[in-house]
Amino acid sequence: MLSLGIAMAPRDFKCSLCGRKFTRVSTDLILPETQVCDDCLAKLGPLDEVTLRKEIARRLAAQKQE
Repeated sequence: MLSLGIAMAPRDFKCSLCGRKFTRVSTDLILPETQVCDDCLAKLGPLDEVTLRKEIARRLAAQKQE
């Protein structure tokens, strides 16, 4: 699929929190450093964007310490 000259396609990712592989439509140009699967996002509940980013960062830091 092409959108505004940017190629969109299903891409394979590994969830930064649980390690599960998942597929999401994305571009090659805009890839956030942290990819989180839908299951992990659902477990985090209805957090606002700032709180969600802080919680993901906290969990990633805790994983690095293990």
